[in-house]
Amino acid sequence: MKREFLKDLGLSDDQINSIMSAHGKDVNGLNEQINSLTAEKNGLQSQLNDRDEQLKGLKSQVKDSDELTAKIDELEKSNKAAKEKYAADLSAQQKSFLIDKALTSAGAHNNKAVSALLNLDDVTVKDGALDGLDKQLEALKESDGYLFKQSEKT
Repeated sequence: MKREFLKDLGLSDDQINSIMSAHGKDVNGLNEQINSLTAEKNGLQSQLNDRDEQLKGLKSQVKDSDELTAKIDELEKSNKAAKEKYAADLSAQQKSFLIDKALTSAGAHNNKAVSALLNLDDVTVKDGALDGLDKQLEALKESDGYLFKQSEKT
């Protein structure tokens, strides 16, 4: 959002400053979340890679011991399960961020309050886009319009 755009709308400098301040808080909060989650993702990915390398090294060193081979196989299975859980958690986070973004763009006053009224189990992520949320939002806007910013009709 640019100040020139708001100035062209005929807003005063005080109004522009308060709008820019509120917008900056939203953007900064989202950027902090993105940075935090990216760092967490990179750390977990490096931990998984380190574990996989350790297991490969142990497996190549110990070929005669059945007990150690079984232990290594067990660790590989647990690593695979951890990797799958990590992928599921990552997709759940992506879904959560997309829902928050959609609620913000829909004009929700309080994203948490609105999301509590939605059936998020019916919402799926397909190719980076949400499927099944638009109908729920439209129904919620009709039934509980006070939860959303109202556009002024001229």
